[in-house]
Amino acid sequence: MLEKLLTPKEVAQALLVTESTLASWRSRGPHQIPFVKLGSGRVRYRTSDIERFIHQCVPQRGACTS
Repeated sequence: MLEKLLTPKEVAQALLVTESTLASWRSRGPHQIPFVKLGSGRVRYRTSDIERFIHQCVPQRGACTS
């Protein structure tokens, strides 16, 4: 079964950041969140990658370790 792919808007809402912040992270960091590029420049994120990223932030009391 295929994993659900999230839009940048959905991920930005989940992480409480703007879509432009998320785009900045994709191009130059500081966080390395894996993403999938689909035709015509569309970007999607795997649910499991976002969950992993959030989990990495919890032990550090909000400071992401990735």
